[in-house]
Amino acid sequence: RMDEMMRGQRGWRELASLGDNIEKVS
Repeated sequence: RMDEMMRGQRGWRELASLGDNIEKVS
């Protein structure tokens, strides 16, 4: 989930790529 991805910078890059989509889902 967000917590796990925020802990892992690798996942955070993917979140940055999706960005708005992730924020809307969360």
